[in-house]
Amino acid sequence: MIEQATPKALHSARELLAANRPREAAALVSAFLQEHPRNEEAWHILSFALTDPDKQAYALRRVLQINPRNRAARSQLARLQARFGVALVDAWQDDHVLHSGHPALTIRTYQF
Repeated sequence: MIEQATPKALHSARELLAANRPREAAALVSAFLQEHPRNEEAWHILSFALTDPDKQAYALRRVLQINPRNRAARSQLARLQARFGVALVDAWQDDHVLHSGHPALTIRTYQF
């Protein structure tokens, strides 16, 4: 049987977001992503915990890289683009930018 339960860290992060404590939620999810970098739900939760639109867009593009059919992430990314002019580029382009030394995000340590 496949485990369908949400990991405790992600559940706690959602509770922190509900309590209007996004920094703590982002730190918790970032730590979780260190061990689970391809966790779609974690990236999506992180997008709500971040305040910088570019960083939010990066997290959403990671969601879509993992699951291109995630409608919620696609919709949220489109809203960011409409509101802030965030570029809608593929996640592989983000990875290229990050690994080329772009200072906006540090994916290797997930410091958002």
